[in-house]
Amino acid sequence: MSDNCILGFAREAGNASRELSLMLGVEIKSGTRLDASLPQAQVIIDAIGAAEEKGESGIKPPPVGFFQNNEQSNAWIGARLTPMPIGSYTDSIVGAGARERIRKRVFVRATLYRQDPFEAAYKRVRSNPAWTTFELSCGHHPMVKMPERVKEILLDAA
Repeated sequence: MSDNCILGFAREAGNASRELSLMLGVEIKSGTRLDASLPQAQVIIDAIGAAEEKGESGIKPPPVGFFQNNEQSNAWIGARLTPMPIGSYTDSIVGAGARERIRKRVFVRATLYRQDPFEAAYKRVRSNPAWTTFELSCGHHPMVKMPERVKEILLDAA
């Protein structure tokens, strides 16, 4: 296995990526949150409660237009939307402390996606010198609208 790789996860699968790195015995040198809310955002806690009350194992995605992307991107994204597994938010992390050992932390904010939990997360990390932040003028899926710029950010963070 290579000592240098970029392992990217969408949604809140950050827990799984940290656990995987510990299982494989590799150090996470950088972590990038791509237009994310931070764990324990109230909107996520509420959505988990509503799904659990219905006996569902995942949080249903909102309509594709909610993400404030362009029409071309919406068609591609809409065909791929799936429920977000509740466990990706609630399962404990094996080997807790992996997050604290990440040396390089990057947060990318998609500024056309106006959602309070995401903006709050961005404001929180922007004022923290341990984080490098970027703003991209696009909807919630910059990897679809601006893949080359996202690639540059990920490679610079590696």
